[in-house]
Amino acid sequence: VGAFRGNQFGATFGGPLSFPHVLPKSKAWYIFGYYEGIRFRTPSNVNSLVPTTAEMGGDFSADPPIYNPYTTTTVPDGSQVRQQFPNNQIPMGPTNLCAPQPTCVNASALTILTEMYPAPNLPAGAVPGSNYVDTEPTVQDGDQWSARIDHQFGSKDNSYFRYSDSLDTSSTQSLPTLPTNSRNRYTNVAVSETHASSATLLFTTRFGMQRINEQSLNGGPGGGIGPVNTLKNSGLLAAFGQFQGNGTNYDLMPSIDTPGLAGLDTNNQINGPEYYMQWTEDIQKIVGKHQFAFGGRVMRTQFFTNTSATSDIEFSSAQTGNFTGNAGYSLASFLLGLPNGADRVGGDTSAYMHGNAYSLYLQDMIHLTGKLTVNLGLRWDYASPLINDSGSGTFVWE
Repeated sequence: VGAFRGNQFGATFGGPLSFPHVLPKSKAWYIFGYYEGIRFRTPSNVNSLVPTTAEMGGDFSADPPIYNPYTTTTVPDGSQVRQQFPNNQIPMGPTNLCAPQPTCVNASALTILTEMYPAPNLPAGAVPGSNYVDTEPTVQDGDQWSARIDHQFGSKDNSYFRYSDSLDTSSTQSLPTLPTNSRNRYTNVAVSETHASSATLLFTTRFGMQRINEQSLNGGPGGGIGPVNTLKNSGLLAAFGQFQGNGTNYDLMPSIDTPGLAGLDTNNQINGPEYYMQWTEDIQKIVGKHQFAFGGRVMRTQFFTNTSATSDIEFSSAQTGNFTGNAGYSLASFLLGLPNGADRVGGDTSAYMHGNAYSLYLQDMIHLTGKLTVNLGLRWDYASPLINDSGSGTFVWE
């Protein structure tokens, strides 16, 4: 359903940089730049299986037999048996069928199911194994731009300044309540000055900075998961906490796996801002047959990073099975709030890292004859261990 739509556009500009009565063309300032943008809309048409209206009301009469785990008893031969829910239906209101629980349905599970899953929109049997299709397109937008200014300060100095930037955003989804929104921005700055002190001595000084900011987050506006704030509404916020962004925290909905149903998969990841800043100095000197080169670099690295790791809940048919076969249904186990397993990572998993690196080199190119040149060189590099400013780790030796 839907058509692919793609647009690519841009422009370039360049020439002498001048302002009347302020910066005449004779001052030899030159500028060149460009901009490019893309806008892509790609049909996704993701098919999946979501709970039916009947199942959301506890009616599993169209599904495999489901058994009440609160009726588990041990018979004389040592095996365990359970009683099937009457009419294969789970009571939605107060009942004594699941004593000592006042109700069979788990309130947190019902909130998640109600807020996260849309109603089926495909006729029964139209697509085998599916009753829902998400027709929202995959959205990809990209912008990049760059500008460079060159100038010659007299006959001995050449310099340039360049600024480059790009921003890429995308949005994909298989369920309308759980889009994956990515926003990646990359910025690069370079400044260079070359000074010729004499015909045999040259100095080049440079500064470069790379800034990276990558984000991939699951959820709707404001970082909430679901239409409003499902994790808080379900009462599970205290158990699973929040995902720590750089100045902004997001509700950390655990990934929920229910075999047969569309998965509620979350994977939040933030890398950035990352800064890589370096200063370099290169000197070249010619002495007779020797062409010496020496210099060095100082590089500063600092960045923020966090990943939502492995918080998840798994449901299976075993919790509503009868111990003797394949009976039971994972969605029924979900509605009862009885997972097969769960994992969570507590505390702050974010890291604010920083470290420095240093380099020095010395090289001698010796022109022994018109046909023989010898290169000799020595280089030293050292990168200090990265230190986590947040205190949740020690050193990273990379």
